[in-house]
Amino acid sequence: MSHGWGYGASNGPDRWAEDYPIANGPRQSPINIVSKEAQYDPSLKRLKLQYDPSNAKGILNNGHSFQVDFVDDTDSSTLTGGPISGTYRLKQFHFHWGASDERGSEHTVNGVRFPCELHLVHWNTKYPSFGEAADKPDGLAVIGIFLKIVAANPRLQKVLDALDSIKTKGKQTTFSNFDVKTLLPSSLDYWTYDGSLTTPPLLESVTWIVLREPISVSPAQMAKFRSLLFNGEGEAACCMVDNFRPPQLLKGRKNCTLPVCASQRSRRLTQEATDESRCPPRKSSPFGPPVLMLTRTVHGREQFGEYHHLLQEQRLDDGRFQRYFRLSRTQFEYLLPRIGTRIGLRDSNYRRPQ
Repeated sequence: MSHGWGYGASNGPDRWAEDYPIANGPRQSPINIVSKEAQYDPSLKRLKLQYDPSNAKGILNNGHSFQVDFVDDTDSSTLTGGPISGTYRLKQFHFHWGASDERGSEHTVNGVRFPCELHLVHWNTKYPSFGEAADKPDGLAVIGIFLKIVAANPRLQKVLDALDSIKTKGKQTTFSNFDVKTLLPSSLDYWTYDGSLTTPPLLESVTWIVLREPISVSPAQMAKFRSLLFNGEGEAACCMVDNFRPPQLLKGRKNCTLPVCASQRSRRLTQEATDESRCPPRKSSPFGPPVLMLTRTVHGREQFGEYHHLLQEQRLDDGRFQRYFRLSRTQFEYLLPRIGTRIGLRDSNYRRPQ
């Protein structure tokens, strides 16, 4: 495999430290994100992403994944805000995936793997080039996005359709006019921590920004990822699967931090909603403050997205949604057709508040 390292028994992640001692360093990636241990940091800002579709220039099978490369000589495709200072330019994006839908992501959330993970790689323009930035502590910023098996994602299809042209290592072709923003989820809520590249040379230069909301992918689309080969043309076929590094030890780092976002806002609104003088019920709602709080919160995309995550992380499953907001059965039935489908509520979720 390329560069002498790979994902097999003889050259996989367990052996990387032999050639790259930094593999045992203090800020290696990926990590297992434990959501309940994440700490809120009020200094963190919203992400600001600007991507120019005309910057896409090519797609390459590099022998351990495939990557889409971008022109990066101007500030036309950039990342600012969030946990970083300054401007970071998009260099490329690539994916990691498993041999089955039960594994494939590099980061895990509460020990749970996703079948695939997308990485958008950016470099800090305080340095003259990607190469100069790559080994600096603040040199790179990578946005990680999980892919979750649901329905087919039409926004992935242009990328997947190009894979037939780069089936083996070293194959490349032009790939133009692609808007990276189409690969982003609706919510840009994130976890962040200081880490490293997840492939050799494993440089500890990455500010990781892992988005909390996954994007969808179908089993058939995942099969397309697995149709690629690690090997070069004319070599023995070796399917490109399980090209991910397992989570690394934190070694004294905070598990991760996240901005003051919807979960905190929703709790503040819950407190406000219990004080009728500060937050009186809307005339349009036949119920009291909890319903007001919910309808106020879900109108904005960013605010509403948190409920999706709370449900996904099983913090509000099995009726805890109702107890969390002190909803009666009548209130729940009122909300279900209005906002239930947007945040994953089902009638079977209901349990009477205790």
